[in-house]
Amino acid sequence: EKFPNLLYLVIGETHPVVRSLKGEKYRNFLEKKVQKLKLQRNVKFYNKYLTLREIIQYLQATDIYVASNLNPHQITSGTLAYALGCGRAVISTPFLHARDVIQNENQGILVDFKNPQSFAKAILKILNNSDLKTKMEKEAYSSSRMMTWPNVALSYIKVFQQYSSLEQKSLKKLPKISLKHFKNLSDNFGIIQFAQHTTPDPNSGYSTDDVARGLIALCYYYRLFREKNVLPLLKIYLDFIQYVQKNDGRFFNFVNHNQKIDLEHWSEDAHGRAVWALGTITATKSLPQTMRNEAKVLFQKAILPTRRLKYPRAIACALIGICKFNKITPLPEQNIKDIRHKANSLVALYRENSSPSWQWFEQKISYSNGKLPAALLYAYLATKKQNYLQVAEKTLDFLCSITFENEIFAPIGQRGWYTLSGKRAYFDQQPEEAAEMVQALTLCYKITKQKKYLNQAINAFYWFLGKNLLNQVVYDEGTGGCHDGLGESSVNLNQGAESTISYLLARLTLKKYLHNKRY
Repeated sequence: EKFPNLLYLVIGETHPVVRSLKGEKYRNFLEKKVQKLKLQRNVKFYNKYLTLREIIQYLQATDIYVASNLNPHQITSGTLAYALGCGRAVISTPFLHARDVIQNENQGILVDFKNPQSFAKAILKILNNSDLKTKMEKEAYSSSRMMTWPNVALSYIKVFQQYSSLEQKSLKKLPKISLKHFKNLSDNFGIIQFAQHTTPDPNSGYSTDDVARGLIALCYYYRLFREKNVLPLLKIYLDFIQYVQKNDGRFFNFVNHNQKIDLEHWSEDAHGRAVWALGTITATKSLPQTMRNEAKVLFQKAILPTRRLKYPRAIACALIGICKFNKITPLPEQNIKDIRHKANSLVALYRENSSPSWQWFEQKISYSNGKLPAALLYAYLATKKQNYLQVAEKTLDFLCSITFENEIFAPIGQRGWYTLSGKRAYFDQQPEEAAEMVQALTLCYKITKQKKYLNQAINAFYWFLGKNLLNQVVYDEGTGGCHDGLGESSVNLNQGAESTISYLLARLTLKKYLHNKRY
C-alpha cells in the first residue's frame, strides 16, 4: 500500500529434489495467494533455471535481495554471496552462511525464520530510508571483496605457506599492462581526478598533479611499446600543462569541471611534478620532436619558480625533472648549478634532522616518501657526487626498515603519518607510496647493483597484488584501475586518477627488469 510500484520477483525453478517429492505444490499455492490478494502487478514468478550470468543481471537490477532459507544449518548460499558481491541490500533468515557474512545491520538485516512480519518490517525499514540502503549497498560490496577469486587465491596461498615452503614464481604471471581505466578517466582536456567506484566524477575537476603523473606514465609506456595511438592522449595532457602555466612560469594545480583554474592557491608539489613530467618528455627520444620541443619551452619557462621552492617533495620532483632534462639537453653551468642547489638543500635537511636512529630528512615521515632518496640518486647520476649517493642509500634503507615487515610492504598510513616522537600509522595506505618505492628501489638497484633493492622493489609492487597487511588485491585487473588505498578493514572501492596512474608507473618501472614482452 505504501509502495504501490514495488515489484517482488520470485526467481528460479523449484529444486529438482523437492519437485520429485512434492511436485509444484508450494509454487501453485503461492501463485493462487497472489491472485487472491490481487497482487499480480507486484509479484512475478520466473520459473526457470538461471545461468550465473542471468542471476547477476537480476541482482544488478534489484534494490533488495531476500533470502528466505529455512534450514538454519545451511553452510553456503551462492545467491547470497552473489548479492553481496553485487552490492545489494540484503535481508536474510539467520542460517549459518548468513550469520557468518552479516555481522551488523550495515551489512544486511537478519530476520526470523517463518515470520512474515519480520520480513515486512525489514523491507519497509530499507525502503523508507534511502541513506540506510546506500550504506548497506556500499558495506555489502566492500565486505565481499575478500570473496573475489584473486583474494580467495591469496588466502589459500597464505594457508599453504604456513605448512610448506612455496617458491614464488608469480613474476611470470603479473597482470598485463593496461591503459583501459587510465583512458576511461581521460577526456579531451585532461584526466578527471576522482571516480565513484569506476565511473569518472566530472565534478571533481582536474589536477596538474595527476596530469603530470599521467604524462610520465605515457612516456614510459611509449618508450616500451611505441604505440602511436597514445600520442594524441599525451598531446592532450601536454596541452593541459601549457594551459595551467602562467606568465611567471608557475603551474597552478586545480582546474574545475568548467576548466576554470584556481589561481588563488599555488601548489609547490604540483609545480615540481610538472617540471618532472616535462623533463621526462624532453628526455624521451622516441617521442615526436615537435612534442619534445614544446615541452622544452614550457620547462625552461618553469625553471625560475623552482628556485623558490621550499617544500622537500616539491624540490625533489623538480630535481628529478632537471636531471632528466640535463641528460638530453646538457647545459653544465645552468643545469648542474640547479641540480646541486636542490640536492644540497635535501642533504642539508637530512643533516639537520637525522640521528643514528632516525635517518630521515624531516621529523615526520608523511607522503611520497620514496621520492626524496630517489631525487638524490638522480642527482648522483648527474654529478657523481658521492655524498648524494650516501645520503640516498641511508635514507632509503631507513625507510625500508620501517615499511617492510616480513617482506610485506606496509607504507606509512595517512591517518597520523609517523613522527619522530610518536608511533607510526598503518592506515590508510596509499598506492602512491608503493609506486614511489618501486621507482626509488629499482633506481638504487640500477646504480649499486645490490640485488636486495630489486627484491624490495618487487615486494613493494606486490602490495598492489595482495601482498599487504589485509591480503587483499588493490589493483583491479578487470577494469585496469587501482583502488584508492588500503583501509584498516578493506580497500577503498573508488578507482581515481592518482591511484590508477601510480599502479601504472610502478608496473611500467618494473617492466624493464622482466624478460617476456608484454608482462
